[in-house]
Amino acid sequence: MPAGTNSLRDVEDVENYKVERLVSLLRMTRHTVLYTEVGIGNSDSLSIFSYHCLQILMTHGLANFWIWIGNNDRYPKVRRQSGHILVVSKEECDENSGIVSDSMKKADLLVVVGNSMNSQFDDALMYIAEKSADGYPYDIGGSLGFIFISTTSSRLDNLATPRLNSFSDEVLKKSLDHLELLDELPC
Repeated sequence: MPAGTNSLRDVEDVENYKVERLVSLLRMTRHTVLYTEVGIGNSDSLSIFSYHCLQILMTHGLANFWIWIGNNDRYPKVRRQSGHILVVSKEECDENSGIVSDSMKKADLLVVVGNSMNSQFDDALMYIAEKSADGYPYDIGGSLGFIFISTTSSRLDNLATPRLNSFSDEVLKKSLDHLELLDELPC
């Protein structure tokens, strides 16, 4: 299926298994980086619900850094939690690509929500995938890899560990439920 085809969907049993794996990785990791692109006009863009779910992961230390590319007035103002959120407008993306790529490479787990990731960051994804494939424990320089949560395919799907072919709202809601944090949602 070509990249960008909007028809990938895991069956419920597979989705549930992958959510359990995601939760397990979130509990194991020491430095999780979230990556989202918002307000880009993509149907797979971050929803308000997913935004709140990711805020909860940040608040509880299950994610340590959030790379937020783009901006949109429909989202609540992004809270800068002690410098743990990097906000880069789409126009500033090229000039800040080194900072974004370096921030991604520091992750032992990278979670990409939506599949509109700019191709200029492919090197960071491949770096994380190679660290994961090398077999080193993540606490001595290895990686737990990266995770795509999206219903659209991407050019690096085969490197994801795992790749959730699902809507981010569903995956994040189930993840918060497994983490017993679902009651913290404001909606």
